[in-house]
Amino acid sequence: MKDIPNLGVGLMLKETSMSSYLKNQEKIDEICDIYEILVSKYFLGQNSSLDEIKGKITKPLLLHATWSSLGTDEEIEKKNLEELRNKLNSLVPLWWSDHLCFNGVKGIQTGTLLPPILTSHSKEIFIKKIKFLKKEFKIPFLIENVPFLFNPIGEIDYFSFITDIISETNSGIVLGIDNLVESKKFYNIDPFNFIDNLPLENIIQIHCPLEENKSTQYDEILEYISTKKEIKPRALIWQPKDEVLLDFNDEVVDKLKWSKNIFFEERESIGYNH
Repeated sequence: MKDIPNLGVGLMLKETSMSSYLKNQEKIDEICDIYEILVSKYFLGQNSSLDEIKGKITKPLLLHATWSSLGTDEEIEKKNLEELRNKLNSLVPLWWSDHLCFNGVKGIQTGTLLPPILTSHSKEIFIKKIKFLKKEFKIPFLIENVPFLFNPIGEIDYFSFITDIISETNSGIVLGIDNLVESKKFYNIDPFNFIDNLPLENIIQIHCPLEENKSTQYDEILEYISTKKEIKPRALIWQPKDEVLLDFNDEVVDKLKWSKNIFFEERESIGYNH
């Protein structure tokens, strides 16, 4: 993962929020270095507004998926695999990501991101599936932590589990700040201790919601990552709601500038064509 460039700060764009982005594109593009497209399983096979903006985004692109179910002991459905291939070929992202989770078992879908079962067998399933996807697409791949919806199950420590998977697959980490905060609703977890125990050199990207009601808590974690742990991600992606894209006021611009200052002061800009 050493050859991945430093990109800077940007926004996640849902396939349903493209029109909101386009209404304010010029203003948003002035502050953003990069965009990440969130691809939902529910839009696979459909003509989405993603097609509307092909060729209109001039910034580097990433792709984030939610449905690969890397921990499920079965192959990804062929039609979903081909749809994902089409998205990757269309967007040409610098890297793409999904979650360290499973979404269900054969014949039963949960509709949510379930934490991994921490066993040797489960670990081998993750490794096998990630290696398969990397071979299929030949694009750098990252995995994101999900909320702990229940106490960890299995004989392997979570941090050994994720470190082994990262090492065996040569993948990186997306650190999901919101997923850490949400975990406290279900499991006694200290976000700072969680970060301390991760393989920090493998944190390539950070996800953080762009909202007011938990802003202080998110900012504290981001400052801890930057100043205490001195982590230098290649990209920080803020996750806005549609109304933020439509308004995109000075307060939002200041938030993005702040995050640029603490993580990317020495970032070298890169040219990009796709």
